[in-house]
Amino acid sequence: MVVNRSLSRTLGLLVLFCLLAGSTGCTYLKHRAEDLVETFDVGLMVSGKPGLAVYGCGASIACLGFSNVDGWCLGMGGGQVGIIRHKNTCYGRMFYGYEDMVWGRGGSRRHYSHPQGLYSIAAESKLPPPAYFPACVHYVHVLFIGAVANARYAEMIDFILGFTGFDMAYDDGRKMGKWFWQ
Repeated sequence: MVVNRSLSRTLGLLVLFCLLAGSTGCTYLKHRAEDLVETFDVGLMVSGKPGLAVYGCGASIACLGFSNVDGWCLGMGGGQVGIIRHKNTCYGRMFYGYEDMVWGRGGSRRHYSHPQGLYSIAAESKLPPPAYFPACVHYVHVLFIGAVANARYAEMIDFILGFTGFDMAYDDGRKMGKWFWQ
């Protein structure tokens, strides 16, 4: 008797969850999957022309190094998975830096261009987009091969809050996000 009541409650909650998730169509789960893919950029970088990158930016506060690579990322990046066209031009001198990244091509192209570093962000009148602020961005590339490993903290929070229905990065159903108050 107790088992049946517990089982029926569990099944009832499961049915309720499926009805609520299904009432918004597949878009809710699609947006959660998109948010998950946007949390990290990680992969092997390959270029047809020689490139150089030794660049890191910690939590968008302190950046150091330089990168100039035009090639492909084999992995996950810019909200995409697979073999992704990628170009990055970044520089950092401690609290002053700039990042220019292009992920994909054609209709799936995403271009992020913004200041990084504590001084650069303080000097700007508006914050960089949540896709790469705050973020830990790392590029290492010598000649034709390298690696990318980026952790995008605002997108991580957006992924978690997305389960409550709150879209902090204002990117659900959009190609590029912006802060929810903008």
